[in-house]
Amino acid sequence: MDMTNSEDAWTPCHYIDYGEEMGGPRFGVLFDDFGDTQEFLEAQDFMGGGYTWHGIVEALMRMYHAEYVDAIDYDPEGSMFCARSSNLDALRCVAACIRKAKADPRVLEDAIQNADPSIIE
Repeated sequence: MDMTNSEDAWTPCHYIDYGEEMGGPRFGVLFDDFGDTQEFLEAQDFMGGGYTWHGIVEALMRMYHAEYVDAIDYDPEGSMFCARSSNLDALRCVAACIRKAKADPRVLEDAIQNADPSIIE
């Protein structure tokens, strides 16, 4: 089964194809399902929304997928986290990082410990 653009390949994110007419970056992933981590993140003195997840994802990408760090553009807001790239493999790694952080509190804590303090809120 080709998971290239199937919903499961991007869960818990939403895959976006901006189309060629938009220019670059062409693709994106949007994540806004903060509910099951919000309380934990707020207890750590973070807002728990898109800006917090920007720091978490950026740290995990540096830690585990350094080859894609320069291929990602981040566009967080308080109510959502968005990453954009013309490299689908890089975006798959972003979605995988979010899945892992949501599923494993140790991964989430490692990301927080390694997050750039100027990014994570």
